Amino acid sequence: MVTLRDISAGVASININLDGTTYVWTVGALDGVADVQAYLEAHADDYRSDIRAALAMGRQLEIVTPPTLTEAISAKLAAVQAEKCRVRDGCFLVDGVLFDSDQAARTSYLELENELSADAAYTTPWKASAGFWVTMDATLYASVKASGRTHVAACFAWQAARDAELAAIQAAVVAGTMTDADAITAVDAISASYEAV
Repeated sequence: MVTLRDISAGVASININLDGTTYVWTVGALDGVADVQAYLEAHADDYRSDIRAALAMGRQLEIVTPPTLTEAISAKLAAVQAEKCRVRDGCFLVDGVLFDSDQAARTSYLELENELSADAAYTTPWKASAGFWVTMDATLYASVKASGRTHVAACFAWQAARDAELAAIQAAVVAGTMTDADAITAVDAISASYEAV
């Protein structure tokens, strides 16, 4: 498991488990990597090899104190929340065109809906997203509204599924069917990377 601690200017600080010990490791050359978490996971074995080599040379590495179960769950909930917001505020497709879905776009859609309520024949040039312009009218807006609603609902459904997984882990600990150590491992295994539900 690789946990991204922070990233700046294409350099990431990560936590990575090697033989039961979690180390802090730095990974560079991440500029232009679209999905940093997936990239880090794909290269985790390379980082472990590098850590083994550094330890064999006597290099002192920072060791991460394992979190408590409460800390692990809180961190995962925060990561899931951040990912839900990132995806919700990204874009969604309507007939092959990307439409913005951030707060400013959602406000603009409400303003457009008011215009269309007053004049069903209203049309206007509309910037769907960076580089994409359309002629917005009532028919297109109906498609955008339905797709936007589906997009937002899917983001919340994904978050609810992760929250349910975490609640099941907590319930297993309370019931005595899972140890805290196993629960922390299970919490770590829950992905905080969005996948459409």
